[in-house]
Amino acid sequence: EKPLETIWREGFGEIRDWRPGGRCEGCVYAPACGGGCWLQRKAGTECFREVWHLPEALLSTAAGIGVCLGGLALGGSASGAPITGSDDASAVVDPVAAERSIDPVYLDRAILEYYVERLVERPWLSYEVEPAPEGWDDPGWIAFCRFRQGDLPADPGDRCGLAMEALSSGQKSLSLGALLWRIACEPLLDPAGAGADIGEEDLGIVREAIERIGAWSSAVRTDLFSGRLDPYLDRGRYYWEPRFLYGKAGPRPGQIEHYMLSRDLAEERWGSPEDSTSPGAPEDYLDLHPYAEQMELRFRVTGGGEAAVVSASGEATGEDAIEMGIFDFLDITGSVDVDFEIRAGLGEPSSEWDPYELESGGSHQTGDSAGLELSLSLSAGEGPLTYAGLLRRTYESNRLELLSLALDWMSGAPARGLPGGAESGLSIEGIGSNRALLWPAVREVVRMSDTELEALIAQHGLDTDASLLRRRAMLEDTDFWMF
Repeated sequence: EKPLETIWREGFGEIRDWRPGGRCEGCVYAPACGGGCWLQRKAGTECFREVWHLPEALLSTAAGIGVCLGGLALGGSASGAPITGSDDASAVVDPVAAERSIDPVYLDRAILEYYVERLVERPWLSYEVEPAPEGWDDPGWIAFCRFRQGDLPADPGDRCGLAMEALSSGQKSLSLGALLWRIACEPLLDPAGAGADIGEEDLGIVREAIERIGAWSSAVRTDLFSGRLDPYLDRGRYYWEPRFLYGKAGPRPGQIEHYMLSRDLAEERWGSPEDSTSPGAPEDYLDLHPYAEQMELRFRVTGGGEAAVVSASGEATGEDAIEMGIFDFLDITGSVDVDFEIRAGLGEPSSEWDPYELESGGSHQTGDSAGLELSLSLSAGEGPLTYAGLLRRTYESNRLELLSLALDWMSGAPARGLPGGAESGLSIEGIGSNRALLWPAVREVVRMSDTELEALIAQHGLDTDASLLRRRAMLEDTDFWMF
């Protein structure tokens, strides 16, 4: 017998998996309406658009508003016919006017919608993002469209050129900055054969692109914070609970993913509602919380050589304990060993493990923690390394350990990938430091075929469904890409 929770979450597909068709297919209200009441759809009486629809043109003038108010006072139109309007979206739009009419954070929402569609592997009905107007030639929008359509250049230099052109965008979007970083750095992150083949000239272009994307993102972040342009900030770091949490039909495909990602993204960028630290002046808060601080790598350098992290501002740090961010580079002199520790919070395993929950394996926290120590040997000929390049090299040298830990983390199983984890029986409640080192392992799980993933689950002795584990891996991969 299936548990009631499983029936509620996985059942009722005909109700939740609605797609607009027939007269609903071209309706601009379909994303919000969702097809109306299911029972009324069966009887063909679900559409009430003609009762309340008001054409946009009618509301654009004082005379039009007067007509509407008069019509309401009379209880209907003079002819007794319902008010109708044109849904024609094919009219030519002036690009300059289009630019002025676009919300400055529109692209932020559009990029999130793209990632949600990837997670549910089909288009979903967004409540927030209207189609961009035709003729909109914003460089950031153009780069996003090329990325979404799989139309990126194969040459690393050309990819970086596209990313740098997009920095003239008029949008205030940290998600765009993260996407441009992905365009420039994804070949460096994935296994050897792509990133390893990038020559010295292309690496110089990549470095320039990363520095410029970092500077642009920092400026955008300041504008967003000081102007409270992000809705989450404008509401005083308050996040609205979605309507589907209170509806009897439950979530439609994509709604859980959208809720989890958008809330996690808001809290990682601007702090959680429970954070007692006041945002204060922009410069104070932004200095205290660097952009993408949860992505930082912390390590020590040993051996006969030296290593220094060079930031986008050109400042270098060469101390034993080093922090490296997504826009930084690691310069190496001589041969060195880079030593990491991944700290994980532990808790009692829970039967209510949730594959949708970001950063938590679904356990009940006990206050215990454990660490996994990793090491990477580098020589002078391997520098300077980008952040993505360092992640890839670390994974190539510690693949089995990192893959084992990532599987424990994403499945909610006992943490056998940590020292003493098998004996304690505790599972991973969250990763406290160097979480990004698990990113290449997460991406390997995402890329696996069903047969390969099922074999890996069996080899690791996990009691989890392959499809749920892949869903969790895709969610974590998306969370990493959005910083």
